[in-house]
Amino acid sequence: TIKQQTPRLPELKQRHEDALIAWQNSDAASLSKTVEAAQENVTDATTRFAELNTSLREAVGDISRQRFVSFEQLVERWTECSDLLARADIASLSPSDHENTATVTAALLDARPVLDEISTRLETADKHVSHELKQIKDDGAALQSRVERLKKGLSDIHASTSLTIELLKQKGIQAVPVCDVCEITNSEWQEAVESYLGPNREALVVATEDFGHALEIYEATQKQSPRIRRARLINPDLALRENKSPTTGMVSTLIETQDPVARGFMNIILDRTKMAATRDELRRERKALMASGLTAGGATIGGTSQIDGLLIGKHAKAQQLERLEKELDSLARRVARFNGPATTLSKLNRQWAGFCAGVTDGALALQEQSQ
Repeated sequence: TIKQQTPRLPELKQRHEDALIAWQNSDAASLSKTVEAAQENVTDATTRFAELNTSLREAVGDISRQRFVSFEQLVERWTECSDLLARADIASLSPSDHENTATVTAALLDARPVLDEISTRLETADKHVSHELKQIKDDGAALQSRVERLKKGLSDIHASTSLTIELLKQKGIQAVPVCDVCEITNSEWQEAVESYLGPNREALVVATEDFGHALEIYEATQKQSPRIRRARLINPDLALRENKSPTTGMVSTLIETQDPVARGFMNIILDRTKMAATRDELRRERKALMASGLTAGGATIGGTSQIDGLLIGKHAKAQQLERLEKELDSLARRVARFNGPATTLSKLNRQWAGFCAGVTDGALALQEQSQ
């Protein structure tokens, strides 16, 4: 019994150790370990997919709500990929069931074309979103600059006009937008008059003694910098000739200013345009404007130019400031909602190649070892 077998314990222990070593060095043991390692790799990759699945679904959902068309196909392919990997049934893998292992790995490899397509679409979507986000932030920066200008009591002028003002300032020449030295006396006509004036609202008033030098600088610069070509300089020689009280009944009577160049300039543009109270009156005139924005000229009747807010007068500046601050707030809230999902999408795009390799390489390794 036990006492009789006691002398053989060292021998039995040695045999056990020899058998264990023999098993560990055998092809069967090696195959088992390889299969287990491959299964673990595939399981890890699939687990990572599940984590990425939740994260990417949330990110794509948030960004898709921003109505980016390029996401529609990405969402479709992502759903297809999720279904394929779910049907592969990774949880059923077992070292002892080679037939099932072959079925699971084949299903995983069948998903490879979809994984590759998602990789391409994910990269495209990431670039698209990054571009859109940058555009939103750039628009926000531009809006902020306009708001700051209005807070200083200056008009919300076009960038080309601002650049021209700064250019002339560097040369010691003062240039002021005509909208900053004028008021429109009847608020009911404000939008119609400003629309009728269009870009002329920003025409720059320059002193007569500086105008020649200003014109020389502008001519030289606009050749190298097309951005300033939209800006306009009022010719004081012509404007001062028309520096007189506006004609009764004309749109020019709605403009109030103490600047002689501005007065003459507004007369040149508006003193031959009659204020029409009705459509019938508008039809009788060669040049006329209604408070509604209808205008007659050149034997046609139509609308005035489209403008982005009001410029002329203190009241207009206050209105424009209020409008731009609301736009800026809305843009800031959009960036806040959009920033997180965009960052997640970018991160997932960078991780995707490694994830795909984990699934496909692991499946191939498992498939080879289980044969």
